[in-house]
Amino acid sequence: AKGAVLRHAVAPGITGWAQVFGGTLLSEVEKNALDEWYLMNASPLVDLRILLGTLRVALVGGRREEKTIAAALAGLPARVLS
Repeated sequence: AKGAVLRHAVAPGITGWAQVFGGTLLSEVEKNALDEWYLMNASPLVDLRILLGTLRVALVGGRREEKTIAAALAGLPARVLS
């Protein structure tokens, strides 16, 4: 799938959009969509959201963010998630 190829074209980091918005609770398709969304919408503001989201996950645990997952699956632009 296109998302899987794009996802593996970038070196992995410690955390990321998919880890913050579902992590192990996501299917492979959802992880690919979230990672592809990040690659297409990367910005300092999105990186700040990842940093803050990572702190939240570390403190209170992970959870699925259905709105963010749905937007990524639909290929919606960053302004939808603001």
